Amino acid sequence: MFEGVPSGWVIDVWNCHGVLKLERDGGYGCLVDLPEGMEWLDIGWFSIPIKSDQKQYYTEKLCRKISGFLEAILERRGGAINMSGIYPIYQHEFDEYIAILAKYSPPQTTQVSLESLF
Repeated sequence: MFEGVPSGWVIDVWNCHGVLKLERDGGYGCLVDLPEGMEWLDIGWFSIPIKSDQKQYYTEKLCRKISGFLEAILERRGGAINMSGIYPIYQHEFDEYIAILAKYSPPQTTQVSLESLF
């Protein structure tokens, strides 16, 4: 069954914690080294990569929206936060993620996105 075009991003779940990362960065929920100016942000059940200078824009509301979105991806794939595995994110879903970042970021920000991370 065709679900979509791969985005290159996955949710890597291990030991009841998910990591949003590039597919090429392996498994076991590891937090890979990020380029300078990037850091991992823990938002509860998940860790996500962000630009260090945009950390202040990740409000509680935005983090809840991101977390809910990532949980929905796991459910779509038949998984859950307590089911270790690598869950692909398709391009149309990644576009939804970018839309969430844009919608719930303060208007004065120029861009809070993952598009230019790697």
